[in-house]
Amino acid sequence: MSRVWRDKVGTTEKRGDRMPIKRIREVKDSKIVIEGLLPKDEAQIIFMDITNEHPTISMQYNYDQKLDRTTIHFLPYRVYSIDMPPEVKKHVNSDISFERKIVIPGIVASYDKIIEKLWVPARKRAKRSEDDLKWVVVTPRIVKDNELKTVTTEISFFIEVYNENSHDPRGCKEENVSATLDRATGLMTEQLQVIVASDQSRILEANHVMDEVSMAFAESIDHQS
Repeated sequence: MSRVWRDKVGTTEKRGDRMPIKRIREVKDSKIVIEGLLPKDEAQIIFMDITNEHPTISMQYNYDQKLDRTTIHFLPYRVYSIDMPPEVKKHVNSDISFERKIVIPGIVASYDKIIEKLWVPARKRAKRSEDDLKWVVVTPRIVKDNELKTVTTEISFFIEVYNENSHDPRGCKEENVSATLDRATGLMTEQLQVIVASDQSRILEANHVMDEVSMAFAESIDHQS
């Protein structure tokens, strides 16, 4: 499924300034190509407005100065860094997040198999090679939000952090926490993209959400013309 808009010429306003928006060259299920510069912060405002500030997918932005072209990609998941609870954070002299959470629209029926076939072997290899990934624990669940009327698959990543004052010091050193959690979530999101892209019948909710956001994003720009 793809949709193409041509010869859309107009303007968009931001803080009183009028910025020229040339035509939208192409709108596909997960990509929008715009002739000219659509500023990143403006694109982010549009994206957050469309998703009611509760996105379950991600927006990837790129502006090619040589081609004078803005490309927006939509990814079928959202990675959140989870802050520590206030009662815990007051005892920790760090702003580092010790948890990540991947949120995917709808129910990914094979999420348990992803963990079994991808994460479990990766963690076993990490234990053998003393890689910090061995300190990461993954917990999946299905979440229903009655207020937002959404169902999502959530995969949480928790990391055990080294504490030299512990009676049994063990865990990932604090300076390696962020990079280790990024690697862990990266392994999972790569596989999620493969699963969603292979959904030829496009029945997965993630594909529906990307379709809707892509259409709404293009219409938002068009309405500002």
